[in-house]
Amino acid sequence: MTGRSLDNILYICPNSYIGGAEQFVLNICELHKQQNNYNVMILFFSDGVACKKAIELGIDYKVLPFTLKLSQISSLIRASLFIRKLIKHESINLIHSTMPYSHIVAVTSSLFLGIKRVWFQHGPVGGTLDQLASLLPVDMILFNSEYLKLEHYNSLNKMFINKPRFGNEVIPLGVKIIETNQGPKKNGGKKVCIGSIGRITPLKGYEICLNSVAQIDNGLLKNLVVYIVGGPSGERDEAYLNSLKKIVDENDLKDIVSFTGFQE
Repeated sequence: MTGRSLDNILYICPNSYIGGAEQFVLNICELHKQQNNYNVMILFFSDGVACKKAIELGIDYKVLPFTLKLSQISSLIRASLFIRKLIKHESINLIHSTMPYSHIVAVTSSLFLGIKRVWFQHGPVGGTLDQLASLLPVDMILFNSEYLKLEHYNSLNKMFINKPRFGNEVIPLGVKIIETNQGPKKNGGKKVCIGSIGRITPLKGYEICLNSVAQIDNGLLKNLVVYIVGGPSGERDEAYLNSLKKIVDENDLKDIVSFTGFQE
């Protein structure tokens, strides 16, 4: 992006658990801190484990001091005024939103302030908030894959899209390490490795992957290994993880499927 210097960046991260989008924000802010190239701050909409991680990494952050509900106009106005004050106090000149929810708030908070706005579309796409966020001005949209980019634009009525001023970019994300020595038994020969990566939560649909593997002919299964990479957050996710392990047990997939747990 051209124009004035973009030295002070505000990352708006509604969720305070650590999923893929939240991990990306923590990683990139840690990198900025190490390289000392930008002044960064994260705004979470609630307190949680991501805030504790920010403290460990020495990253500046704020927590919205009240609950925000987009369905309530008064709540949105209150949050927008709080964030607008924060933007001015910290001399913010670029806002990075991790999802349509935060992009909507970023726009209402920064109207007429001349702030650059980046929206990182991590998915899923096609929801009501995506439709609304796409009507609002944005300088650049980032995607974590070409597939997600395609799905995003296919899901929208292009007549109403507010096209990014500086277009879009794809930034592939991945995991740093998968401890394959903890994975399924290897019987020699070439293996086809499938990795399904993300927070362990019903929204991710891991059961589709596991039930599909269970339908594969036994003769082909010997050439397959599957890694479920990620960890749960909260009791609901723990229950979901147990249901996934039950699918593995019931279909005798213990030598095929490995749950690696959380990875950086």
